Amino acid sequence: MQCPLTVSDVIEICGIIASLITSIVAIVISVKTLRQNSKMIEESTRPYVSIYIGNTYFSTVNVYLIIKNFGSSSAVINGFETDIDLTPYAYDENRVPFTNIIGTTLCPGESMQYPIKLENAPDSLKTLKISLKYRSDTHQYNEDICLNLSAHFDAVHLRANSDKSVSYALQDIAEKML
Repeated sequence: MQCPLTVSDVIEICGIIASLITSIVAIVISVKTLRQNSKMIEESTRPYVSIYIGNTYFSTVNVYLIIKNFGSSSAVINGFETDIDLTPYAYDENRVPFTNIIGTTLCPGESMQYPIKLENAPDSLKTLKISLKYRSDTHQYNEDICLNLSAHFDAVHLRANSDKSVSYALQDIAEKML
């Protein structure tokens, strides 16, 4: 003999099903929220390494390629490639910019400046493409950076020359602020 379901049995079963569906939806929302929070924490604490051009003008224009960690954690450089050879732009052919950068750790806010002779660049050289690979303790990052060199060819600097000791002190301060 079968027992017929009473109205209270049906209501209980519907309540159980509704509780089950609500629980599953809550778990799914919690998992998605945790994943999103994890991504946000990663984005806020990761290293952000980039390369840019800076310049100073004291009696002549000095151009620098600068690599800097703008992020909140240290980065270890794993790879560095350019689309051109930087040797002709180095001040010393034995010290070509970024030649020995692999394995270097950049702390948050740390930068390295390499002076380059941009005036040696041919007119046909408009951009410098750089492929940069670095890692944190937990992740690997790849950046493809395109520097618009032609924008720096047109830079004009107007300064008056005065006392050399003040000039040298200001040069040192300006270079450290790059």
